[in-house]
Amino acid sequence: MSMLPAFASAQTDNAENDSDRYMRFCRPLTGAKLKAANLDKTYHRAKGDMLYFYDEYAQEVAVSDFVGGYGGALFGHNHPDLIRAGVETLRANAPFLAQGSCRAAAGRLAKTLDELLYARTDFHYVTTLSSSGAEAVETAIKHCVLEFRQRLESWAKRARKQLTLSIGALQNDSSDILTLAEQLGVTEASVDSVAAQLEAHITNVASMSPVLLGVAGGFHGKTGSALQLTHNTQFRTPFTELGPATRFLRFESDGVETQIEALNVAVPTLVVEGGQARLEPQSVSPVAGLFIEPVQGEGGVVELPAEFVRRCREQADRFRFPLVFDEIQSGMGRCGRFLASEALGIAADYYLLGKSLGGGVAKIAACCIQRGRYIEEFGMLHTSTFAEDDFSAKIAIEALAIVRRENVPARCAARGSDIKARLQGLQR
Repeated sequence: MSMLPAFASAQTDNAENDSDRYMRFCRPLTGAKLKAANLDKTYHRAKGDMLYFYDEYAQEVAVSDFVGGYGGALFGHNHPDLIRAGVETLRANAPFLAQGSCRAAAGRLAKTLDELLYARTDFHYVTTLSSSGAEAVETAIKHCVLEFRQRLESWAKRARKQLTLSIGALQNDSSDILTLAEQLGVTEASVDSVAAQLEAHITNVASMSPVLLGVAGGFHGKTGSALQLTHNTQFRTPFTELGPATRFLRFESDGVETQIEALNVAVPTLVVEGGQARLEPQSVSPVAGLFIEPVQGEGGVVELPAEFVRRCREQADRFRFPLVFDEIQSGMGRCGRFLASEALGIAADYYLLGKSLGGGVAKIAACCIQRGRYIEEFGMLHTSTFAEDDFSAKIAIEALAIVRRENVPARCAARGSDIKARLQGLQR
């Protein structure tokens, strides 16, 4: 006869049943792997850096959490100030769905983020909130593509204006017409046929599909489009048809410029000078945006070289596409500064924050876009049912306050240095 208390037996039974149900109804393969590694535990509470489960003797066992939600538990589990902010919001009966209104907490959070980013970049930012880091990446991709379309439209408008002026200087009996027609592959040597072919080139380029740039080893999420920027082929390869075309830059290579320029599309452009007509190739970049993790997480905790990032910044400026810093894992002080990219001395056009922005308590992420680039119509084109809610926004405001109040960046830097030194000692 068992001498265990009935309460303890119930706890054990529930834990076993919960584990079985998870493996059967949620993630069978994952559950089987957890069981094989003896990690198929059901944790019933968490505090600070510790997780707790009941063993087969109904004794509570404490486990050090070295996973930390992949950066989501920066403040530890259930930080009392974050719990207080959440409980106060719930007890105040704050609306959780009020889309047709100005969301006060969301506005305060966005202003706080703008102040933090302005202090570090000298640029102001408009913030779009969402529920997860992958969704913040999706938000950035959509805005990049919207920018790309507007950029192409502006280019096409200028190209057509230039074509009209150049064509007006040509005559059908000009000796250049035959040469131009041959170079363009036009059978009829006339001004109209040359103009039509040049217009066709402009139209083709103006409607070309965008290309996204990522970095080898990078991770940006597992949703349809964000997944295309995730370098790990195990995750990406089965779903490459779901999102935009992506190319990955190698930061070990010196040829950043070459890698980006190789994607350019050459457009024949008519130039008439001194009564002479000729075709000159004009390069148009298909790149909609370049996504970078200043410190790669899944890629092996790799700090990207400052020189590589600087050259990426130069190419983004040259071809006018946005540079996006994904600080979802590396931001919020985890790398010794509020933004890991501060160490590089390079500003981005977009910043992505998430995970610990919600303190491990709320599901929230942010896509912060430089005000000078932000397209106001985007706020109508991109919406989310649960974004901007008071619960997550107020917790995020408190999380940012904790970063400052508890000097989180300095503490992370100190602990990181200590851990690194100890690991290097172990390696030796």
